[in-house]
Amino acid sequence: MALVIRMVEEMPVILSGDRPVDTEPVAELSRALATLLRGQLYPPPGTLWCFGRPGGRMTMPLPGTATDG
Repeated sequence: MALVIRMVEEMPVILSGDRPVDTEPVAELSRALATLLRGQLYPPPGTLWCFGRPGGRMTMPLPGTATDG
């Protein structure tokens, strides 16, 4: 395990761990959840939202619908 201390704008930034962890899927999920709770996020008819995926949110066919392959 590596421990790296860097200075950013005269403030210490301590990084530890073997490799970086991509937090973008978690950030996207939190933004989408906040939008959903505000009632501002609706999937197109016959679909469900899929959150936390690489590349951001996406829709998928609702199981049992005509669009479900």
